[in-house]
Amino acid sequence: MERFFGIFGIIFIFLIAFLMSNNRKAINYKTVITGFLLQIGLALFIFKVPIGRTIFMNLGLFITKILDFAKEGGNFVFGPLMNSEKLSTVFGTGAQVFAL
Repeated sequence: MERFFGIFGIIFIFLIAFLMSNNRKAINYKTVITGFLLQIGLALFIFKVPIGRTIFMNLGLFITKILDFAKEGGNFVFGPLMNSEKLSTVFGTGAQVFAL
């Protein structure tokens, strides 16, 4: 049953989008179905094919390295302000986003 919750969620989102549309005749169903099938195909490629999993694992590691470089750049530019405790005392608690 848990498997069907995701399918019900997708159907529910499509239904809400359809009901909220003010021009239902302009909906290109071929585009919607093609995009949905591409998303399913990509998910199957990532989760079922070993090379797909490897590609996306390496892509994730690459993005993590870029984020680490960005953090080091922030440390270079802002110095001790990159410490989340000092950042919150200077700018308030809403400034946590800058500490990423």
